[in-house]
Amino acid sequence: MALAQGRLKEAEAAYQESLELRQNQRERTGDTPEMVRDLSVSLNNVGQVALTQGRLKDAEVAYQESLKLRRGLREQTGDAQDVVEGMSASLNNLGRVALAQGRLVDAEALFRESLELMRSLRRKVGDTPEVLRALSVSLDDVGRVELAQGQLEEAEGVYRESLELMRTLRERVGNTPDVVRDVSVSLDNVGRVALAKRRLEEAEAAFRECLSLRRGLQMQLGDTPEVVRDLSVSLDNVGRVVEAQGRLDEAEVAYQESLELSRRYRVQVGDTPEVVGSLSASLDSMGLLALARGRLNEAEAAYRETLELMRGQFERVGDTPEVLRALSVSLEHLAEVTEAQGRLDEAEATYRESLDIMRGLRGRVGDTPAVVRDLSVSLEGVGRLSEAQGRLEDAETAYRESLELRQGQRGRLGDTPEVVRDLSVSLENVGRMALAQGRLEDAETAYRESLELVRGQREQVGNTPEVVRDLSVSLKWLGDVLSAQGKLGEALDCYDEARRLRQRLALALPHILEHQRAVEELERLMEFLRSSNSRPS
Repeated sequence: MALAQGRLKEAEAAYQESLELRQNQRERTGDTPEMVRDLSVSLNNVGQVALTQGRLKDAEVAYQESLKLRRGLREQTGDAQDVVEGMSASLNNLGRVALAQGRLVDAEALFRESLELMRSLRRKVGDTPEVLRALSVSLDDVGRVELAQGQLEEAEGVYRESLELMRTLRERVGNTPDVVRDVSVSLDNVGRVALAKRRLEEAEAAFRECLSLRRGLQMQLGDTPEVVRDLSVSLDNVGRVVEAQGRLDEAEVAYQESLELSRRYRVQVGDTPEVVGSLSASLDSMGLLALARGRLNEAEAAYRETLELMRGQFERVGDTPEVLRALSVSLEHLAEVTEAQGRLDEAEATYRESLDIMRGLRGRVGDTPAVVRDLSVSLEGVGRLSEAQGRLEDAETAYRESLELRQGQRGRLGDTPEVVRDLSVSLENVGRMALAQGRLEDAETAYRESLELVRGQREQVGNTPEVVRDLSVSLKWLGDVLSAQGKLGEALDCYDEARRLRQRLALALPHILEHQRAVEELERLMEFLRSSNSRPS
């Protein structure tokens, strides 16, 4: 109860006392099956509090001891249902620690062993409520590690299976709070994969169903810490998917409510890693939206609060992979807004601090998809600042390293929407450096490859605002280099297609002024080319 209500110190004291009592009892009674099971439960409880507090090493020690006991109990008593379920839970717990430590291969092995245990148990005892729920949890954990590795198809498969199980369980036992929450978690997971694949309507449907369930739980249970946190996450997800569709006013309303709930959650529970992560996510969403709308002071305030939270987290928890990555991302966001404000020296120093953190993290955990992408983004920021200050060789070096990372990411993950977009942007950066240095053929090659990627992206995910904008940008850059080479007819065609795409966005999203400004710029370029083409040679 204390843990569920966020009273972590109280929960830790109670669980530690229970563990000591059971350890003392073990000395008196020996390793009876009941004693081993109870001791394993106590160790799991102690590990759960440690994990919630961000003490990963302590959590790992407790969970490892618990798993060792569960394996011994299984050897002693066989595959009784409670034994298998307990061992599965211990494997999942240890896998979550490995995931938090960035050890994705270890995490996947643990989660898959747990999943296989639950599949075997299901074949043995059938679809009991306990088995269905435990199997769903194992599937969710496998999905998390697949998503962390960028394996979207695999993640989607297990998440959909989990959702189907939870819908079945809901039909059988009704709308109990636990079942409703589990269904909402499965919907949230399915929505995340759909968003990563840029299937925006599908993602929105999943997120809105999840939000509806969680609002119902709020009405039923009140503002418990778990309800408040879950509702904040759902609102943030809804905000992200409507923002991706260009509906910025709706996104801002959702983000504001999410942020208010995250602040309430912090008051309820304190600065646990989960609370800080939830609040920083809400602040980041508000900051990104404010930046997109040109409200730079608001964006800076949100990002500075996030950075302060993450520096505090670093002091409390230490340099765990999760903390380091979050700190690097916070620095990168702050650098982006100071760059937009023209404070280039400050922005560059912040980008470089972010880059140093990501290089160190890469050395520790290797080339995980998240680390590689974050490192490439930091390099891109350093490149932009070097470019803005006229240091073109430095800029090109950073852009090329970012490009190489993204090419490697594509080789490992395939053409996911995020990978393709990142690679396209990197090619544009490299092309821009070649154009600035007069290497027109190199620039054209890079721009054509970028354009080909964006056209493929459009075929894959459709005419989302992001894709249409990216296609317009790629066409404009290609038009620039063709114009510089004197290929005025081809350049005019590129500008015209880019203009028509921007006109579509300007009509659909009139509140985003960038699109109308781009239309006007492209019309000026087209007029200049027409007048140049009509002059006597």
